[in-house]
Amino acid sequence: MAATRWLIEFVGVKRDENGKPSECKKKKGSKDVRIDDLDGGKLFDPSNPDAQLLADVWKGCSQASSHATNEYNHPRVGDRKELPAALAIILNHLQDTIYEQAGKKVQDCVLKSKD
Repeated sequence: MAATRWLIEFVGVKRDENGKPSECKKKKGSKDVRIDDLDGGKLFDPSNPDAQLLADVWKGCSQASSHATNEYNHPRVGDRKELPAALAIILNHLQDTIYEQAGKKVQDCVLKSKD
């Protein structure tokens, strides 16, 4: 879950106090890297309809990793639906921005399982 949360922050999305997608601001003086620090990198648009899922998964991952209990009302982050959907959105965004700029395909740059 932490890796998914990090990827969502990397593309610049978080959930605001009203439950809406918003830009995950880079802290002044921070050495963190975001997608917009790379050639061709653009932050994910919070007004994109897919941003709500990313924001919800970001919140769910944040709370689930802080509170290992079912008693907190955090958004679902199931590994059968929400996490794969969020990762697909992020991978498509990475392909359309930094990988496209580099003339590469994400799938050619990642490890593949041997089936």
